[in-house]
Amino acid sequence: MSINKGLLKWRCKRGMRELDYILRPYFDSHIDELDDASLQNLKEILDLPDPDLHYLLVTENIQIPEQFEKIILDIRAQAGKSLK
Repeated sequence: MSINKGLLKWRCKRGMRELDYILRPYFDSHIDELDDASLQNLKEILDLPDPDLHYLLVTENIQIPEQFEKIILDIRAQAGKSLK
């Protein structure tokens, strides 16, 4: 199955500006490095409603679903770099 990277990029633009600032730098820096399984996981993460996604990305010490853990931690790390 092939994931449309252009569609994923478009889906990184969210209704919450805070999510735009978190997701777009990650996408721009990492999209070409992701394998098909990671792209599918990113798609599933982007399927979450904005409040749930925001909670998952900014709340520490929560249980992250195992299949999403690497991407969520990478997004958090990228967000930290983007804010510096």
